Amino acid sequence: MNDLVRHSLSASTRAWPALHRQLWRWAPKHPVPMRAVFDRCWLLTFRVRPEAMAPQLPTHTTPWVHDGSAWLSVVIARMSDMRPTFLPSLLGVGFDQVVYRAIAVREGERGVVFLRTEANHRLYAWGGDLLTHFHFHYAPIRFTAEGDRTTVVVEQPGSAAFAATFDAGVDEATVLAHTPFTDRDALRAELCDLFHAYSVHPRTGVPGQVTVQRSDWGIRLVQPRDVHAPWMTEVLFPGQCSVSHGVVVDDVPYRWTAMHRRPER
Repeated sequence: MNDLVRHSLSASTRAWPALHRQLWRWAPKHPVPMRAVFDRCWLLTFRVRPEAMAPQLPTHTTPWVHDGSAWLSVVIARMSDMRPTFLPSLLGVGFDQVVYRAIAVREGERGVVFLRTEANHRLYAWGGDLLTHFHFHYAPIRFTAEGDRTTVVVEQPGSAAFAATFDAGVDEATVLAHTPFTDRDALRAELCDLFHAYSVHPRTGVPGQVTVQRSDWGIRLVQPRDVHAPWMTEVLFPGQCSVSHGVVVDDVPYRWTAMHRRPER
């Protein structure tokens, strides 16, 4: 599936979708470097059949396969101080986002491809969709904490809805036992330490990437419960994906470079 088709699927519920697609095709993508702080971030990771994942990725990328599965994380982040890097933190903006992020390989190097993003800040959702390859939508996002459990709900209609509870009160070995990784560090290195976001230009098809600079992730394993992710399980990968595990990390400064494009080798 090419990037325009995937964006059309992502944006199918927008007003004037044909006009939006044209604006999206012509607007610059990732024109300036950005920075923010992830105050708290959860990753809900799915296993996906590789043959189902491959058509969802842009040209020049392939699924990263481990233990017979491709992998996709739903990244749930509470963020602050989002801004272009040349602006002071006083002008930064805070919001929450839920990102569907597939792990992919380009020219032998692992990175991610953003398939869909929900954000609860209208301006950043609108501007982020036109100026990035992250396929933003505006949606209210609600968090509820009860003891060791945190529940997140994306209040979108139909297949765009999302809900999950993360239980930090379970033994990490129990969570790890449902993964193919020997310990927390191995899991982090393979599924969290990913520093490139891949895309292709929506008009020219030229590959591009944004590079992430951040501090180390000191993750904790958490047990996902009551997961409701129909955009994954009914739209993209019906019968082709299953929940693997969850992790959480706190207080991570992030920086994204501007888009770097290069012709296919």
